[in-house]
Amino acid sequence: MVTYFNLAAPDSDRLRADHMEGAPDEKEIVRCRKGHLAVYRRISDLALQVKHDDVKQTMIWPWIAESCVVHERIVREFQDFKLTGYRVRPAQVRFRNGAVSRSYVELVVTGWGGVARPESGIRLLETCPECSWKRYSGLHDVEQFIDWNQWTGEDFFKVWPTPYTLITCRVAEALLHLDVKSFVLQDLQEIPAIVRESGFTVGRLSDRMPEDLALKYSERVDLN
Repeated sequence: MVTYFNLAAPDSDRLRADHMEGAPDEKEIVRCRKGHLAVYRRISDLALQVKHDDVKQTMIWPWIAESCVVHERIVREFQDFKLTGYRVRPAQVRFRNGAVSRSYVELVVTGWGGVARPESGIRLLETCPECSWKRYSGLHDVEQFIDWNQWTGEDFFKVWPTPYTLITCRVAEALLHLDVKSFVLQDLQEIPAIVRESGFTVGRLSDRMPEDLALKYSERVDLN
């Protein structure tokens, strides 16, 4: 068993980002005949705007997203720390004074922690015969959450069907060493039970991970 955390956004509303006005916001959205959101994938790169001028914020979280953007300097440091389980996409951030920085990149999690163990309470409840939409029950027992035999061993990773960005102690130590401020390290027990236990509704794995990896992992555990 590995000590891990959920990497989450800070509590401060001031530090959260909206979509940049005027920037492309292209998405692939498909609904099946039953009305389910069969496909929901962002095509355009992240373009964000914040309500402050603090250019020292090296990690910025959008209001509606499962990923964050980090300054390129942090990514170079991640490489020095030999952290694994991520890719980057171009991103830009507009500050309150109108200045636009293209020195940020989106952090895309590529590590895989497999499918949550049914002993955790997460079980498939409903599937759509028309598309890949699925509904799962909630996370009741955090201690039983991860099947470590399925984990790829990478420092950033996802566990299906949850939206959490999970990280190892190596990432936590690197963030603290680099004095990155805008994040919270959570034990999953710290997430309110009403949130954890409400269940998870998902579509395709490729809505959450790069398509090549989604295909690879889906074949392993039959998520299609």
